[in-house]
Amino acid sequence: MKVMKVMKVTKVLKKLDASIDKLYDALYAVRDSFDGIEDEEIDYLVNGFIEQIENNIVEGEFNVADIQDQINELPEE
Repeated sequence: MKVMKVMKVTKVLKKLDASIDKLYDALYAVRDSFDGIEDEEIDYLVNGFIEQIENNIVEGEFNVADIQDQINELPEE
């Protein structure tokens, strides 16, 4: 059986961080796309949607910290 080499932990963590940053940028782009609409109900819904996703990223059943912890358990090359 062929054993796959694992990237250095720090490199994987940096890639994860960059991807999470892009995810946040995409979330805020969704919010910003409603800037021209002056409707309090839409504003409330969109902001609640964004906040819900942000909370799940940080505190959800599957969250970034759990992924980072698991990455830290990978063997170094």
